[in-house]
Amino acid sequence: KKPKKLGEWRDTVAKSFENSSKESQNIIDGSFLWKVRKKKILGIRFFRRKFRVDFKKLNIHYTPAPNKITLGIQRFAPDRFFKLDMANIVDVRKGFSTDTFNEVQKNIKANSRNAKKLLPDNCFSIIFDHRKHVKGNYTLDLVCKDHETRESWFFVIQELIEAMKEVEHQKEYELYLREKFNSADISGTGFLNLHEFSLLLKQINIFLEEEDI
Repeated sequence: KKPKKLGEWRDTVAKSFENSSKESQNIIDGSFLWKVRKKKILGIRFFRRKFRVDFKKLNIHYTPAPNKITLGIQRFAPDRFFKLDMANIVDVRKGFSTDTFNEVQKNIKANSRNAKKLLPDNCFSIIFDHRKHVKGNYTLDLVCKDHETRESWFFVIQELIEAMKEVEHQKEYELYLREKFNSADISGTGFLNLHEFSLLLKQINIFLEEEDI
């Protein structure tokens, strides 16, 4: 069925996390994880970032790169930027299960300072829907400090994916509407003027006379 209001499916999924969130205080407070990225020129790089989950709004928040600009933005708008929408997650994998991790495993030296923490039991990857406008890569490859931390994160993401299956139609319906709205919002203001609203109606096959609009 169609949702009665935008975001209703998020409320449904958030409620299913009430018990999980009580048992995952460390994820709510945040965990320092190593983000693994494959750069075209610099090769494999490790970035230590703090990640936390907002169970109510279904976002993964992370600390930005430690420079004046990004830290300033985070200080004045901590919940607006530097976050990943969990609605775009389609899979979560343990161990070395992505191209990036396979590349790391193949090229990392045994005596490297990163080799000691790069254990399959401490690693997991979050896979995002490639159809969505996810900034950066479509996989988030992470290394935890220990196996217990990895299991906690994996459990939460897996629970999310299962909960999402129950509201898949509602989620896709809202994402469809948001996609159409964003494409009509030519000015990028987050609001639609009369001309932009007319374009939106045409995109969703609603044809009205100008005086009716």
